Amino acid sequence: MPPSLSPVSHGPSRAAAALCRGGLAVALWLGCMAGHAQVLRCTDPATGKTTYTDGHCDRGTAAREVEPRKTADEIAEEREQARAALALKQQRLQAEALADQQQARREAQESRARAGREVSTDPSRSAECARSRRQLDRVAAEPGQGSYEAQARLSAAQQQVEIDCLGSAGYAQAQRARGGNGGTYGTQEVYTPPLVVVPQRPVVVQPAVPVTKPAGTQCNVFRCYDRNGNIYPR
Repeated sequence: MPPSLSPVSHGPSRAAAALCRGGLAVALWLGCMAGHAQVLRCTDPATGKTTYTDGHCDRGTAAREVEPRKTADEIAEEREQARAALALKQQRLQAEALADQQQARREAQESRARAGREVSTDPSRSAECARSRRQLDRVAAEPGQGSYEAQARLSAAQQQVEIDCLGSAGYAQAQRARGGNGGTYGTQEVYTPPLVVVPQRPVVVQPAVPVTKPAGTQCNVFRCYDRNGNIYPR
C-alpha cells in the first residue's frame, strides 16, 4: 500500500516562491561551476553526430574547444558575480513580496471602509431601524388589536419604522406614493360596527276598565274589600 502524501503548503505569494526557485537555481549553478571548467565539442565526420564533453573526445572525432579552461581566479570571480546577482535577485523578490503584502493590506482596509460606509449610509441597516422594528413587533403582539387605541399604536409604530428604515428621502417618496400626508396610515383597518337606530315604540296607556263592586263592599283610603276578601280599586 503506497504511503499517504502529506498536503503541499503553498507559499504566501508568487514573489516568495520565485525567490526560492531563483536561489535554488543559482546555488546549483555555483555547485556545478567547478566541474564546468572546459567544454569540448566532438564531431564524428562519418555521421555528423555532435557531442559535448568536459574531458576528451573519442578517437576519430574532430574536437573543438567551446569553453576554454578557466583559471582559479576566473572561476572565483564568476562565483562572486553569481552570488552578487543572486543577492540582487533575492532583494528584488523580497521587495516585490513586501509590495504584494502591503497592497493586500490596503485592499482589505479599503474593503472594510467601503462596508462601513455602506452600513452608515443605509438607513435600513441602522440601529434606529432595528429598534423601531422591534417596537413594531411588540405592539403587533399586544392583545385587543380590534380596538381603536391598539390600532392607533400600531399605526404610529409602523410610521416610525418607515421614518427610521427609509430615511427622510425614502419616507417622503413613500408619502407621495401613498397620495396623502399619512393621516390614514397603517396596514390594518379599524372595524367600526354600523350604527343602527331603533325607533322607540309608543307607550299606549290603556284606559282603566271600571270594575263593578259587589254589594256590601267596604272601602278605605287605598282600596275596597268585599265580604269574600277580594280587593278592588277604589
